[in-house]
Amino acid sequence: MKKVIFFILFLQLLLNCANIKTYTIAVCTTLDFDGAMNCKRKILKDNNLEVFIVKDKDKKFKTYYSSFKTIDEANNAIKRASSFIKTEKSFVKELAYNLEQINDNSPLFIDLNSKDKKSNITNENFLEMNYFDEIKKYKFEKSSEVKNKAINNNILKSDPTLNITLYEQLIIEVDSSKNLMVLKGKFNNKIKNIQTYVVSTGKDEIKKPTGEGSVSSITLKPFWYPTQDTIDTFKKRGIDLPKVVPPGNKYNYMGAAKINLTHIVDGKNTFRIHGTLSENTIGTNESSGCIRMKNNEVIQLASLLDKFADSKNIDNIKVFLK
Repeated sequence: MKKVIFFILFLQLLLNCANIKTYTIAVCTTLDFDGAMNCKRKILKDNNLEVFIVKDKDKKFKTYYSSFKTIDEANNAIKRASSFIKTEKSFVKELAYNLEQINDNSPLFIDLNSKDKKSNITNENFLEMNYFDEIKKYKFEKSSEVKNKAINNNILKSDPTLNITLYEQLIIEVDSSKNLMVLKGKFNNKIKNIQTYVVSTGKDEIKKPTGEGSVSSITLKPFWYPTQDTIDTFKKRGIDLPKVVPPGNKYNYMGAAKINLTHIVDGKNTFRIHGTLSENTIGTNESSGCIRMKNNEVIQLASLLDKFADSKNIDNIKVFLK
């Protein structure tokens, strides 16, 4: 009889273990790793729990905020979360796997497409690639964020970049005939020039992106994902270009920052504002359609846009190319 009772209790224990569930908060879904890293950086600004990046079976990158044993714990975490997590319409998701067990309690990138459901990036390599602490952002003094509108007007007149969050909308205008880019801000229904940059734009013989668009993501110290054609071209020059070129690599043609645009040409949505390895080409028509900037200037621009997007909305940044 004791053996029967013990066996029943053992079966019940197994069933309970099998029914253990893991929950997380799904924050962002992006098409590339850079977008997920950008989301992770924004989450970590005001939150101190783990953030996981998972390349799901649909080949999209999911950014998850921590793991929880119950739905109630996860819902309570959303209530206490930062405004960014809330504005992203984050939701509780049940996982078929345990994030912490897969990660060995470390914030690894997980690729569910691999056979063993583990990342092809080791913990050591991930830490080398994790550039959150390396980002040297354009500096803004928090004490300058004054509330008085009259004072705000004076500040914008003296330094239009100082209080970027005061603007209602940001506008980027690029003139490829002059290779000039102007960042403008809308304030009290008036348009003000904030900053002007000399840039490099598309070659004369190529079809360039034109018209109105917007910014889809902003990334400091980006990874570069060269196309197979680009990899083959480098191969002919005796250079074995990896499929993913990390930030700081001498062949990373994205430079210090990249700003993805929504413009489409012949079905291709691969146009960006980014830094360059060849700053001597700035001011010329040398690119394949992207807008190249000096690295220190693209860091400033990306940081301004990022600060504005955090406070307002990335959809309030418009881009006009001509």
